[in-house]
Amino acid sequence: MGEDALRDLGLVVIRWTWDDLMHPERFHALLLRGLRRAGLI
Repeated sequence: MGEDALRDLGLVVIRWTWDDLMHPERFHALLLRGLRRAGLI
């Protein structure tokens, strides 16, 4: 199932890359942004 199909189901998709994982500050910001969009924080 693709990301768009998951979004169509009302799920929030937070996408990251290996490069994001190599930069913890960027990865943390990415996760926070996704969680805020989802209304989880």
